[in-house]
Amino acid sequence: MYDFLNYCTIYSSAGDTLKRKNSDGDACFGYIFRKLAAAEKYENIYTIYMFKNDRSILNESKNNFCPFKKEDILFHITYLRFIAPFSYSLSTYIDKNNREMWMLKIKLNATGIVHKLFLTWIRYLYEYPFTLAVYDALLLRKIGKFIKKSNYMNLINYTLSHYSNDFIHQIPVTCLGYKSYIVEPLSRIKFKERLLRKTALNDIYKRSEHQVELFNLNEYIDFNDFRNHFDDRVKIYDDQLNLTK
Repeated sequence: MYDFLNYCTIYSSAGDTLKRKNSDGDACFGYIFRKLAAAEKYENIYTIYMFKNDRSILNESKNNFCPFKKEDILFHITYLRFIAPFSYSLSTYIDKNNREMWMLKIKLNATGIVHKLFLTWIRYLYEYPFTLAVYDALLLRKIGKFIKKSNYMNLINYTLSHYSNDFIHQIPVTCLGYKSYIVEPLSRIKFKERLLRKTALNDIYKRSEHQVELFNLNEYIDFNDFRNHFDDRVKIYDDQLNLTK
């Protein structure tokens, strides 16, 4: 679908972890992560920029494209209110090259591990293939699939297991490798308890014993083609869950 992409996280930060501005794009939030001790409290303001269309991917090979509507972005972000209070704003921004972007601002006063979770959760909104997992999770929630037995965070982990077993934060270390595994679901209360006891996001969840095959993303031409095959993926999600019973 999209090959040979360069990671592209465009953001600025101000507060307890030093002022930082990067208009060209880092690979990730690594600079911030290295400044954060898991149990110490910090107050930071983050401004994150996400391209509204996939020209950045197609023309510049930048892995930064947020395909979601405003209401979906806000739902995804505000879902984390059960972790910690925060303030935010979301608006349209036009950069110096006349490219249209989402500009997300978040002010957070919380421990370092919570900051890492928030930044990872935001990264899912613009970085391929994690955007695909979020897209499916949002639609599955809207049509009432699986959500009665779980919550949105578990739903994302379930769809994500079909897209990546790469070493991004929050994916359990035991899921890394050629095969992917369904992640054991957690209640929001249990997730928060584990989060606040850990020093790394990859240590929060545990894998189940149920392996799944990663989707072959080369079957899709672009994001529109991916969107049009949602019903085919729903059948696979159903079939995988039936195997776990």
